[in-house]
Amino acid sequence: MTFLSAGAHGVMLKFRMNNRPSGEAYFPSPSIKNVDKRVRENESLRDWFCRCVDAVGGLEHCVIEDHISVIGVVKWRDRAVEYMNIQALITKDGSLEDFYLGTEMPPPQYIRLELDLSKPGPLFKEPLPHIHVAPEGEPRMDFRKGEFPFPIVEFLEFIYLNYCYDAWIRWAKDVWTAREVFADGEDPFTRIVAAYAQGQRAVLTGACAVHIQRLKDMLAAEKQEVARGLWPLTVDAGLLSYGA
Repeated sequence: MTFLSAGAHGVMLKFRMNNRPSGEAYFPSPSIKNVDKRVRENESLRDWFCRCVDAVGGLEHCVIEDHISVIGVVKWRDRAVEYMNIQALITKDGSLEDFYLGTEMPPPQYIRLELDLSKPGPLFKEPLPHIHVAPEGEPRMDFRKGEFPFPIVEFLEFIYLNYCYDAWIRWAKDVWTAREVFADGEDPFTRIVAAYAQGQRAVLTGACAVHIQRLKDMLAAEKQEVARGLWPLTVDAGLLSYGA
């Protein structure tokens, strides 16, 4: 099953380890390897974006939705991730093509997923992995997801839940339909969606509760299946991590 969308699934495919116990992978391609991928001091987000787009050969290579772009690198050794830097840029009113061409629009949202075991930062200040919502500095938000084996899956879902919800809800419905069969009566998925939209807490915690838990379990199983199929890797900061 395609994960979230063709664009998001394409990101994941580029990060396959291809049975290499150690190695590195890039999105959109190794052409980004020698590019300075950080936003430079005094560099605008547009100048950074245009510089990276030009380096990979055009918008079509890093734009996964009209308004969402991704570039990134993952490095691993002995099947364990040691370095991960995945940057996303999201426009909120207009396309990334418009942004690239200099069209006036609200500032885009920058998000970066980061893990670097060689630079853990000051004592307990930088969770591993963590998310930035600006090119540099605080805050660094903890992005550990329990025992989940590969954060890029969760990172992409996080982006789609917030900035491409129509695609996310289609994917969730597809997962539900593929894993659940009802002989007759109303499909609980439709009722759950409506109850959330209408704020029907009594319905959600009553008649729909068992179905909501079932849906959560299905989505978690699908994500873990996707991750196992693409990357038999682990992300474990071990002693360097703070908290549970």
